[in-house]
Amino acid sequence: MTATEHPLWISYEQDLRHLLVDLDPGERAEVLAGVREHVHASLAERANTGTDDIRAVLTGLGPPEAVAQEAYAGHRPAADSPRRRASPSLARSWVPVVVTLSQVLGLLMLLVISFGWVAYSVVETGDSTGAVTRTVNYTNSALPRLAASMMIVLPMWIPVLVLAVISDLWGRRHTFMHILLLPAAAVLLAGTPDVAWALGGEAGLRAGSWGSLALVLVGYGWALWHLTARGLTRSRDLRG
Repeated sequence: MTATEHPLWISYEQDLRHLLVDLDPGERAEVLAGVREHVHASLAERANTGTDDIRAVLTGLGPPEAVAQEAYAGHRPAADSPRRRASPSLARSWVPVVVTLSQVLGLLMLLVISFGWVAYSVVETGDSTGAVTRTVNYTNSALPRLAASMMIVLPMWIPVLVLAVISDLWGRRHTFMHILLLPAAAVLLAGTPDVAWALGGEAGLRAGSWGSLALVLVGYGWALWHLTARGLTRSRDLRG
C-alpha cells in the first residue's frame, strides 16, 4: 500500500479538499499536489512507510484547517465556486454549541425512551410438592422501540442535520459523524436488549442493557467532544 492509498492520507486529503472548495480549481489542484509531494518527500527520508510514519508526517504537516488557511492567504477564491460559502454567521462559535446541545438533548431523550420500555416480568408458580417454577417473560421488540425513539428525537436531530451540512465548520467525514450519532445510538440502545435476551436470557438482558448504555455514553461523549472541539477550532480559523 502506497502512502496515498493509506486511510490516514485519504481522510486527510478529503478534509483538505473540502476546505479548499472555494479556491480556483487550478490553484486547488496545485495546493493538493504540493501537499502530496511533501508527504512523499518526507516519507522517502524514512526507513519505513507504516501507519506510524504516515501519522507522524501528517502531524508535522499540520491539521487540514491550518493548511487550508495558509492556502487561502496566498490564493484568491474562485469567483464561480461551485459551492456557495456559508454565511459568516454559520462560521461562528454558536453553531457547534447549538449542534452539541441538540445532540445532548437528543441522547437524553433517547435514554429515557429506550430504558423506559426495556422491561420483563417474572412469574413464580408452585406445585403440590412445594417446588417453585420461575418464568421470565420479555415481550418487547426492537423495531417499535427504535421507530418511536427516532420519531421523538427527530426535533433534536433536524438542527444537527441542517447546521452540520450547510456550515463549513466540519469536513465531509465529520459531518457524517454528526449526522449519524443519534441514529447509531438509537439502533444500539433499541437492538442490544433483544440480542442479549436471545443469547443470555434474564442475565444477558441486564448485562446487554447496561453494556449498551456504557458504550453509548463513552462513545457518544468522545465523538461529540472531538467534533465540538474541531468545530470551534475551525470557527476561530475562519474568523481569524
